[in-house]
Amino acid sequence: MLRSDTDLPPLVLGDLPLEDRPTCLDDHGPIFILGCPRSGTTFLSDCISTIPGVAEFVGVLAPPRLMHYLGKKSKNFDASEIMSFVRDVFWQQFWRSVFARGERTKRWLQGKIGFGELIASPSLKGKLFCYKEPFLCYAVDEFSVFFPNSKFIHIVRDGRDNADSIERTYPHALSDAVLRDDLLSYNKNSEIGFWTKEKGFNFPWWVPKHEWDNFLEMNKYHRCVKMWAEMTRRALSLRETVSADRYLELRYEDLVSDPQRYGDEILSFLGANDSSKFRKKLGRSVPSSIKIAKKNQKPADIEKANQIAGDLLAKIGYEL
Repeated sequence: MLRSDTDLPPLVLGDLPLEDRPTCLDDHGPIFILGCPRSGTTFLSDCISTIPGVAEFVGVLAPPRLMHYLGKKSKNFDASEIMSFVRDVFWQQFWRSVFARGERTKRWLQGKIGFGELIASPSLKGKLFCYKEPFLCYAVDEFSVFFPNSKFIHIVRDGRDNADSIERTYPHALSDAVLRDDLLSYNKNSEIGFWTKEKGFNFPWWVPKHEWDNFLEMNKYHRCVKMWAEMTRRALSLRETVSADRYLELRYEDLVSDPQRYGDEILSFLGANDSSKFRKKLGRSVPSSIKIAKKNQKPADIEKANQIAGDLLAKIGYEL
């Protein structure tokens, strides 16, 4: 006699193997750290990774190019299928970091968990998934909607200093050589993401067509200022689209000048317990990088930067 579906016991999520429960990620945050490259995201992420219960990840779980893709899509584009893939990847990394012995050992060697947690019986109770990806600024709408329990920590740095740091750290970023070469433009961490080719030049998708000529005339520093403004505007939109308990905005300058005070804000925002490792990591901040652009850039270049992003700089409280 054949059995029908009605003869089977009801299936609940808990009956599935752990690897087949990606929706459970929503019970563990997630937490997203975002900000323009060289705005302090790595420092902030390293600090947060030491908070007990936080499992922090960086890299290409959600590739930068995917963030660009979601940013350039049309307004009526349904991103839910793509986002479900992202959650699958996040979940696999998350539960394995807790239950796989090799992953736990690696995190212990990295100083991200203590020896007690390494030898304790693994459990997801109280764990938070945290992911750092600067270019997520372009995709905040999709991430905030698809992950309704998510929280965002957005670190903002003075765009003139931020661009100066990008130019010095990544000397080829947004250079003519890269923007004229398809292979270099396809670099997985490329600031371009996607482009339109015109007269042998790859114009980034985030530069409007009517600004192409102006962008072409800019030097690398000013192109980086332009990118900072675009990324920062998009991330700041979270102010209007999510509740206050889901969005924390930090100034890089404040964090590195008074790390203990803003460490309190971070802990309160995450609902997390304090730790000596967290405080020690915060204490390694370097405030000497504040106003660095004035030391490295010519006054005329600073003035041009103010013309490019002055409205946004003033809006978020930076002096022109």
